[in-house]
Amino acid sequence: MSLFPNGRAVVIGTSQTFDLLSAIKSASSIRLATAFAHKTGWDILAPAIAESKAEKILLAGTSFFQTEPSVLWKWLHMSKSGEAKAALHNGKGVTFHPKVLLVEGKKTFAIVGSGNLSKGGLIDNVECGVFVDSSTMLSELRDWFDGVFKAGEPLCDAIVLDYEKKWKSLLQSTKDLRKQQQELENELAAKSAAVMNRWDNAVSAAKEFLISPRYHEAYGKRLAGGDRIKIVLGYPKFDFDEKGWKEFYSIKALGRLIAVGRDGVFQKKVLLQEGLRKLIQAEECDPYLLDEMLTSDGKFRIKGLGLNAISKILVVHSPRKWAVYNDVVDSTLRSFGYVPPKGASRAAKFIEFTRMMEKFKLATGLEDAYALDAFFYDFYDANLKTL
Repeated sequence: MSLFPNGRAVVIGTSQTFDLLSAIKSASSIRLATAFAHKTGWDILAPAIAESKAEKILLAGTSFFQTEPSVLWKWLHMSKSGEAKAALHNGKGVTFHPKVLLVEGKKTFAIVGSGNLSKGGLIDNVECGVFVDSSTMLSELRDWFDGVFKAGEPLCDAIVLDYEKKWKSLLQSTKDLRKQQQELENELAAKSAAVMNRWDNAVSAAKEFLISPRYHEAYGKRLAGGDRIKIVLGYPKFDFDEKGWKEFYSIKALGRLIAVGRDGVFQKKVLLQEGLRKLIQAEECDPYLLDEMLTSDGKFRIKGLGLNAISKILVVHSPRKWAVYNDVVDSTLRSFGYVPPKGASRAAKFIEFTRMMEKFKLATGLEDAYALDAFFYDFYDANLKTL
């Protein structure tokens, strides 16, 4: 079972009714040892830990400078206020790599596995842990934890300040390494290219649509919508205001956008505008830059801004290069047996999709993204909408 709904991180041995956060809230003792402590992971557990009256003992590692100083500052504040005991493992020449959560209370258990204290480790990554409730094993885990914690460096201002200084000095190197890793992953994933199993059916349907009376009207509406998007967003400077951002969401051409997260995205306007300017300045398809907007820890990531909105903007920038991707497009593609490359990031999958669409346009005569989108929606409305 996964610890959280729709998560990839699983813990073997848990029941369907197991609720980690509830168990933490009612605990009498919480021991956490994690190689890497990230804000994204701490933010998931912190509310339950704050609500709990348990004794809290927190231990993180310094290896590879993956632990984020912001978490250590929070732990230090808890330590100073008497809410917790916190330490860093700083053994020279030794990699600190455990991921252990030991909870004692009405239900005493431990989770031992591969996932660090991060959103990836708790939810998004492919992780595997084991649920332990054997009294003998729990006793051994407690002894192990207490011994390792005792050997650690209790958090104080000087230790956190020193760590933060070193962490910041290596931040760019870490980003470069992450970029190289992402490029390697995308390169490997590209070898498992996207396929469309019913390619001939898709081509035939597109050619039929292209000569139908429906085509010109649908194409014209999308052209007009694209022109309007450029105006309301102040393209290419993207110097739009709140009114322009709201109007962008109201433009139905190239896919409807759900307004639920719209205002929250606009609150990050400066970051949003900078990311969009960099995105359209890229000469080639750049999966790393796209990932910076789509992954949870990306530099330009804004909660609520998804690929549907980003791809609309890319299309009005360069309709012959890009293509819109949204739920309607996804449903239509899958009806033709489309399978994205395995293991690729969202950005790499999107770029692989645009590459396939280049071939599809050549095979069908659809000239650009506006024509592609018109076809996808026409086919969806006629064949899939009521399913």
